Amino acid sequence: MLLAISLALCGPARLAAQSLGAGTLKGLITDGTGAALPAASIELTNALTGYSRRLQTGEAGTFTIGGVPQNSYLLRVKRQGFQTWTQTVAVRSIVPIELKIELAIAGQQTSVTVEARPEGLVENTSVASHTVDQSTMAALPSLSPGSGLNDAITFTTPNVAADSNGFFHPLGDHAQVSYVIDGQPISDQRNKLFSTSIPENAIQSMELISGSPAAEYGDKTSLVVNANTRSGLGQKASGSFLAHYGSFGTVGEQATFGAGSARWGNFAVLNAERSGRFLDTPEFRPIHDVGNTGTFFDRIDFLPTKKDSFHLDLLAARNWLQIPNTYDQPPAGSKAKGRVVQHCSRVSANH
Repeated sequence: MLLAISLALCGPARLAAQSLGAGTLKGLITDGTGAALPAASIELTNALTGYSRRLQTGEAGTFTIGGVPQNSYLLRVKRQGFQTWTQTVAVRSIVPIELKIELAIAGQQTSVTVEARPEGLVENTSVASHTVDQSTMAALPSLSPGSGLNDAITFTTPNVAADSNGFFHPLGDHAQVSYVIDGQPISDQRNKLFSTSIPENAIQSMELISGSPAAEYGDKTSLVVNANTRSGLGQKASGSFLAHYGSFGTVGEQATFGAGSARWGNFAVLNAERSGRFLDTPEFRPIHDVGNTGTFFDRIDFLPTKKDSFHLDLLAARNWLQIPNTYDQPPAGSKAKGRVVQHCSRVSANH
């Protein structure tokens, strides 16, 4: 039996890595008298990257948008009976941006306003990069069991070619791929044959840098995946369940659950998948190629004060797989199995 065990323990995040994380927008919507306006529509978009978030204010007239990749965005606020409020917002750090927005009462006159694209939406970074959010990843197909995140990267990123067993090969050295999960660098190959992968439905958005990375990413010369996981902060209790079936006896389930308030949040993901063609086989008809994978991810957020935050990521994953045979191997009794187990935790505290 072939046995492979990978253990990764991610400690406290360094201060240098904190600037790599996602930002947060917080706001209060009021009328001219200062009264809070509930049920106001909030829309945050970036026309170049395709990133979009939409929500409504609560009873207190407040809203929170977490997991926002660092970039420039157009923020639009609408409510019936009031004029639309629009402003360009630049997210450049993990420090929350707090806004107090006052909506003016809509006038009786009709006017037409022609506006040029805000200058803040022009791409001003010195590297080749783009952002992919959860809505895009959910619409992408998955061709290899246990490799949903790798498939999403392959389908959406220039200069990245598909490789065997659900892996990918970016422009440059494939061993120089660096993952940054919520500001924590993880320099390791994320492939089901050698390790376990981050579940794609746990990712809120990710910035994919396919050009020469900036200095804060270290000495990596290839692809940088700057990912932000989903959070339950400011969300009502909600969840999802997805079951799927495919060729070669492939079955799987994906479950998510998130809940929280303005001060705490929890988001959990539980995935399981089994396939009769877990690895790419040398034969058209798979022989001795059954495999299964299980992944659990949990993100916990706690904001004890307005200036302090506590963030904990937990990941437990396991792959069990058979080593495929060719037509001439079964008579010789050549069979092998493999197993990959990984446990990862990350804690960060900001002040």
